[in-house]
Amino acid sequence: MKNTEQKSFWEQQDLDIQSMMLNKDVDPSFEERERTEILSYLPDLNGLRILEPAAGIGRFTTCFAPVAAQVTAQDFVHEFIDSNKSACCEYPHVCHAVGDIMEADFPAASFDHIFINWLLMYIRDEDLPVLARRLTTWLSSQGTMFVRESCVSASNPNQPHPHTHYRDPEVYERLFADWFQITAKGNVKVYEQEYNNPNQRWWLLTKKG
Repeated sequence: MKNTEQKSFWEQQDLDIQSMMLNKDVDPSFEERERTEILSYLPDLNGLRILEPAAGIGRFTTCFAPVAAQVTAQDFVHEFIDSNKSACCEYPHVCHAVGDIMEADFPAASFDHIFINWLLMYIRDEDLPVLARRLTTWLSSQGTMFVRESCVSASNPNQPHPHTHYRDPEVYERLFADWFQITAKGNVKVYEQEYNNPNQRWWLLTKKG
């Protein structure tokens, strides 16, 4: 699938939680539980420089802003970034960038932590190694990266959606094996409890060297 088709799909989504999670059944209480669980898996982000590609309307950006030294929130949908910017307006150290992550060009070692939530599953197979190398370059020595993806099936198995690669989790582990050490990994428990889906996988990675 071409990136133009991917962008067109996302530009048709509303600026709300349900659209960001591509699940019309999601209610605020579930979203809060999911977000709280994801945040519990992250390292201490106090004083760090954070890159958040595919940041959307700011579900997580607003959590990073109060503690980080700098947050770069990036997304290829202009309206998402506008909404994100409004949600973070009181934090001048949050930078916003509109563009395709495959075309991003950040200086080497610009970030101490990279937060990825539902991004790689929208990247074409042939582009994954390219992006992995770039992410590694953008991260500082001993920097960390969090990755969360829908593997095997959709987050809500009753609502599969287009433009998504539901890969085996081992694909992502092999993808980063040369550059990262897996510090921790698991599955998102609220999805297992709510949808009987154990395939919302996450990894906390530390850059080698």
